[in-house]
Amino acid sequence: MLAFSEALEYNAISAEKAKYKHDPERKLLMKKLLIALISAILVLMLFGCNGDKPAQDGIDNGGTPPHTHTFAADWTADSKDHWKACTTEGCTGVSEKSAHSFGEGEVTVPAQSGKEGEMTYTCTVCSAAKRESIPALPAKMSEADWQALFAFENVRIDCAVLDTEMGESYYYLVDGEDVLEVWDDEKSYTDRSVLAEVDFSASYELFNLGDDGAYTAASVTVNYMDIMEVELTDVIVTLADGKIASVTYAMDFGALGSVDYVYTFSLWGEVEVDAPDTSLSAEALEYALARERFENFTLDVDMVTYMFNGDSYVQITYDENYEVVDTDSGTSSAIKESVLDAVRSLISDLNVSDFEYNALFGEYSYLGELDGISELTVSFDEEGNLSTVYVLAEDESVISYWFYDYGTTVLE
Repeated sequence: MLAFSEALEYNAISAEKAKYKHDPERKLLMKKLLIALISAILVLMLFGCNGDKPAQDGIDNGGTPPHTHTFAADWTADSKDHWKACTTEGCTGVSEKSAHSFGEGEVTVPAQSGKEGEMTYTCTVCSAAKRESIPALPAKMSEADWQALFAFENVRIDCAVLDTEMGESYYYLVDGEDVLEVWDDEKSYTDRSVLAEVDFSASYELFNLGDDGAYTAASVTVNYMDIMEVELTDVIVTLADGKIASVTYAMDFGALGSVDYVYTFSLWGEVEVDAPDTSLSAEALEYALARERFENFTLDVDMVTYMFNGDSYVQITYDENYEVVDTDSGTSSAIKESVLDAVRSLISDLNVSDFEYNALFGEYSYLGELDGISELTVSFDEEGNLSTVYVLAEDESVISYWFYDYGTTVLE
């Protein structure tokens, strides 16, 4: 039998054991430890069978040879990352996975007035692309209002040519169709074709309105003085009070480089041009063709130069390099008359009202129809003498007559 004190101690120990045996928190802790132990065992079994690291002696726990990854040469990507995937079917292994490294971006669709653009960014590693919108530029004026800007009625246009050694500058006084061109106080009347470089009325779609109120275009092609098409770059049109204030652009002259032009507009509605009458009159044509006008003069016809003084003449023939190949001289009215008759037969019987004056070149173009001729132009010097006759035949052959040195030709 236990002593009384021993019995009390035994009962206390038994009670403590009973307490732990029925403690719910202790039961829960034991369950968690058991679950963790089982999970650790399963993980070890999984990776021991299929992991990258071969099992001891080259055989995993399941007796299957270990899998060695073979990664693709090309990148696989999503919107955030890129990586190289294992090429083995069913394997989800990846290598070199990292976030995209996008460059500065390139404008692939420029923003326009009232229309968003697009910026494309390309990953410098895998070439994956992402696109972001560029806010639309402010809405510009209507096309009709744009065209009205370039009416150029009664205005002065000053031009400064930059980046040239001469530092050229000139200006135009525009009054409707009449244009006075002034270079260093030397005045000449011309027509509106000289304004083609600042007339963008037909290029509405190419211009965008910037936040500063200026209209810009990267490139505009214009018909330069009815001669050829010229590309203007970095074109800027600024406005003031609803009218054009300035036009700037660059023009590429090839080997000569690029030249910047700055046009400023002023005196809107104030300019008047008193242009001379340039219509061709019958009296002017008759005066220019009168026989007495051709007593002493020089005439170039293709590759031949004729020098006349009365009936005396010198005839010089050139080759294609303008080297003299033959010289003749003598006294005979037949040569002069044959040449003059050829010119007179072309223009003497034409209706002067069918001639249109081209102020840019100072010549008259015949607008009527001529047998075998597609183009005929004539010009006169300041004294009213016949200066040039140019004939373009329908077969594309050309013959031109150049008259000069009236009254001053000297025969040797």
